[in-house]
Amino acid sequence: MRKLIGFVTLALIAVALLTGQDSRGGRGIALEESYLQESIDSMLIREQSRSESREVKESALATIEAALQRGARNEEIRIALETMSLEGIVNRTMKDGVIVNNFPDIRSRTARCLGIMGGTQAYTILIRMLGAETQAFVLTEVVNALMAVGLNPNNETVKLITKRVRHFDVTLPDNLLAFAALRAYERFASENGWRLDTDTEALLVSISNGRYHPMACASARDLLDKLRSYHG
Repeated sequence: MRKLIGFVTLALIAVALLTGQDSRGGRGIALEESYLQESIDSMLIREQSRSESREVKESALATIEAALQRGARNEEIRIALETMSLEGIVNRTMKDGVIVNNFPDIRSRTARCLGIMGGTQAYTILIRMLGAETQAFVLTEVVNALMAVGLNPNNETVKLITKRVRHFDVTLPDNLLAFAALRAYERFASENGWRLDTDTEALLVSISNGRYHPMACASARDLLDKLRSYHG
């Protein structure tokens, strides 16, 4: 934490020096400010994402969210999101036999950031999360993010979503996860000639008749009807 405070102090000094320059520099000053901001953000993201504190990780995610909204897509953001995506699941910190870095809320927010970041690197991290995550509410954000990224090579995204949702369908049906999956299925089916694999269609039948909110059951039936209307 002391190291982090030192970094922040240096960053604030840099900002003060730059903003104190003559504003007549025009565009040059604006570009310098932009580069400095990205440098400061990268430094904060790197240090905060590695912290063992949930609160500090939340600060890292706030910085990442702001950077993504400005259009930043740098390596520090990718590394930080990859680091936080599996913390407590794959990357575990143990103290006295107890996992001390299992923060599902951090993983959920990380998934949302990956959806905003987009691209193949975000997709790869999200697929790892999909396979490893155990919490339904986090998986819901992962599925939403995968839909936002929009990649479905050889229908693999759909198949992997189905595999994970099937687990919950059998053990403990989750409405929010089901709704997220249904939205993703419709999005990807529309891009694939309104076709889904047989396992996914079987899951749709299960959801339509399962222990879900009536709206989820109805949505599954509607999607099945749409698929059949295109292909008999």
